[in-house]
Amino acid sequence: MALKLGPARADLAGMAIVGENPIRGRVSGPPRRGRRIDSALELELPAAAGACAVAHATCEPLLAAHLNACQAPALLADALLALDEAISNVVRHAYPEAAGAGVVRLRVELSPWLIRFVIEDEGPGFDLAAIPPPDFERPVPGGYGLHLMRATMSRVSTRRIEGRNELVLEKAITPDARA
Repeated sequence: MALKLGPARADLAGMAIVGENPIRGRVSGPPRRGRRIDSALELELPAAAGACAVAHATCEPLLAAHLNACQAPALLADALLALDEAISNVVRHAYPEAAGAGVVRLRVELSPWLIRFVIEDEGPGFDLAAIPPPDFERPVPGGYGLHLMRATMSRVSTRRIEGRNELVLEKAITPDARA
């Protein structure tokens, strides 16, 4: 799969689409074994301004087609918002000293009942539970990304593996979400 980058995306020239892989059958591996995945996409992006836009533009058509096939198109906005916030947080927090110095890896896994985003970076670790909800009584710019991810997704989790952070966002495609 090739992705053309226009002049506005020259800052992301190091981006690579690792693969788009329609998978049939059973897939084993973290975080759960034996889960059927119908489609998967992997992206590797420089952690720089514009990474969100590229991830969004690349994933939106795949997600839209999948959710339409699952008769759950209303979930698209929530899934994309959570993805945008996750990538933005990596760019902003994982590599604060030098924008573009690090890499964001994104894996999208789709099944008839689940959307899963796995976002990896090599920034410093963090404790998801230690991040408090935003104070809506005293709003300040920023600080809403994790809140939005938690509000729009069914499950948000993190773990540290061999010097990498792994953020997993899952959105269940439930019968009540189907049109």
